[in-house]
Amino acid sequence: MNRNQAGFTWVEAIVCVVIILFLCSLAIPRVGVGIARGAETHVLSNMKQLQLTCLQMALDGGTSGETNLGWPGSYATWGAWATNVVPGYLSTKDFCYLLSAQGIIVPLGKIPQMNQTAVRLYAVDDRSPTNAVLLTSANFTNTITGGDQLNPSAKPFGNRGFVVFRKEARSQNLESRIQKPEFRMSNWLTFAPVQEMSGTWEVSFDPKGGGPSSAEATAGKPTPVTFDKLADWSKRTEEGIRYYSGTAVYRKTFTLASPVTRHSSLFLDLGKVAVMAEVKLNGKDLGILWKPPFRVEVTDAIQQGTNQLEVKVVNLLINRQIGDEQLPEDSEHKVDGFWRGLKANSWPQWLQDGKPSPTGRFTFSAWRLWKKTDPLAESGLLGPVTIQAAEFIE
Repeated sequence: MNRNQAGFTWVEAIVCVVIILFLCSLAIPRVGVGIARGAETHVLSNMKQLQLTCLQMALDGGTSGETNLGWPGSYATWGAWATNVVPGYLSTKDFCYLLSAQGIIVPLGKIPQMNQTAVRLYAVDDRSPTNAVLLTSANFTNTITGGDQLNPSAKPFGNRGFVVFRKEARSQNLESRIQKPEFRMSNWLTFAPVQEMSGTWEVSFDPKGGGPSSAEATAGKPTPVTFDKLADWSKRTEEGIRYYSGTAVYRKTFTLASPVTRHSSLFLDLGKVAVMAEVKLNGKDLGILWKPPFRVEVTDAIQQGTNQLEVKVVNLLINRQIGDEQLPEDSEHKVDGFWRGLKANSWPQWLQDGKPSPTGRFTFSAWRLWKKTDPLAESGLLGPVTIQAAEFIE
């Protein structure tokens, strides 16, 4: 037999075919998974735009007072909500496109019924919590009494996965690895407190903004005040805290009680904050929190043993202005009936000269809309402050 002859023997050809078929069997499922994830990403992007539309309508309604603008739960029916979305916020074509997905193509000519769409909308309103389910893919159903169900035969994803979008605009995209038609939302990312930061806090107020005064504060250096527990500034007895507006710095040293495991991440939850907070842990800047939930991941910043926590909290200017109304006048004002406030007759000379108020006031406003008897605004870090573990599905 001549071994130099070109070409394959029939045995070699069969082996090549078997290898090719084997490689295809490995690749095809991966391609399918990629297509499915791409479809989920597409639906997720559409949901984001729908969520922003819902939020914008609610903001517009709250600002203008128009009763026909609000969250979906403010309307009696899906149709009533949809007819306010179109054409006020979305064209009919764009609206139908956002409700379409793999296997469910909504015709572009008219507003569809909700059972004809790839996205389900839920009756969320102003009273709903931030983690309330707002939107889901059509193969997933969230109910108050019946729990959460995944329909294995429903489009667009069957039992391969689903997409959920909550009111707070945090989305999740989860693939079901358990081939069952029903499972609970507890399979999602959940937070469990593992440690509460109770006890004392050291809080520093800026004396230039009217914070508590002392010999050190007179030199321009804030003197820490010990809070036995977290409390509303407006409820404190010290005038320099009760009427304070500006930034206060909370500091606390704590020891982490629970170690980080590979199955969980740790988060710092500030509880209630009035109004905004900036967080640093062990010198690492973790960013600004400006709305609930006031929660930030600290897995990479926290350490076993001693930790140094710093939280800067900013409140509203209202309290300082009400506090200034307790002091003597430093300028001439007259009552303005239209604005229901006091209007300055002219710019006082001390202000034009760049000098402080002669009566000790910290603020000056051409329009005074607050009286000395007005209630103070809730302010400060109110808590409870906790370390929370977040469990993830592998």
